Amino acid sequence: MLLWIVQVHFPPDAIDAAEDQGVSITEIRAVLGTTPNWIDDLDEVTRTVLGKTPAGRLITVVIVEQPNGGWNLWTAFEAGLTEQIKWNHIFGEQQ
Repeated sequence: MLLWIVQVHFPPDAIDAAEDQGVSITEIRAVLGTTPNWIDDLDEVTRTVLGKTPAGRLITVVIVEQPNGGWNLWTAFEAGLTEQIKWNHIFGEQQ
């Protein structure tokens, strides 16, 4: 297991974007702070973090690297069917 520790900032407009998708800041923190999770590169500076909340909801969190090396939340949303299949394939349905 690889441990990756980063600081993620939560700009108000990103929190609003996530809440518009039905995802709370509490759920975002849970996904970013728990394991297992799955991190994918979208491009050189954008990552998706796929993880489950304590309630079992599968969430995708999108973060963007800043020039100073920090990360900003961009948005979050409930994972779709493709992400659910990926999760079950990697971690099993029990996770």
